[in-house]
Amino acid sequence: MAAVPLPDSPIRPADAVGIALELCEHHLFLQSAMLLDENLFCRDVITVRSTGDTPWHSHLDARTITTRLLSSAFRPSTSAMVAITVGVVDTDVIYEADLEHYRATTALTGACGIRLLDWIVTDGDVVRSYAEITGIGWAVDPN
Repeated sequence: MAAVPLPDSPIRPADAVGIALELCEHHLFLQSAMLLDENLFCRDVITVRSTGDTPWHSHLDARTITTRLLSSAFRPSTSAMVAITVGVVDTDVIYEADLEHYRATTALTGACGIRLLDWIVTDGDVVRSYAEITGIGWAVDPN
C-alpha cells in the first residue's frame, strides 16, 4: 500500500487529504496518525483498525482511539501529528461533540508538546478537515 508518505518530503494539507483518501480505498473503518518532526517530515504512521463491522464515527470511540494513538506518539522526533479517521461521515451535520473532540485533542497533544495539525475524516466521498472547519488551518509551515 502506498498510503505511507515518503520520509524525505514534508507533509502538506493536500498530501494528508490524499493519504486519507488512499487509506479509504483499502479500509472501511480505520484511525491513523502521522507522526511528524519539526519540519513536517513523516517519521512514523500509527494505525488502529476497527474490530468488527461497526463504524466508529462516534466521538466517544474517536477519543478512545486518539488516546491510544497519543500513548504511542511519545518519541523524541515527534513534534506534530495529523489524525485521520476513515469511516462514515454525516454529510448534513457537523456534530458539536466532534468539534469538542478536536479541540480537546488539540489541547491534549499541545500539553504533551505535540501539535495536532489536523483531524481529517473521510468516507471516500466526503472529506472533512477540522483544522479548516475551525478556521485554524495548519498551525505551522515548514518554509
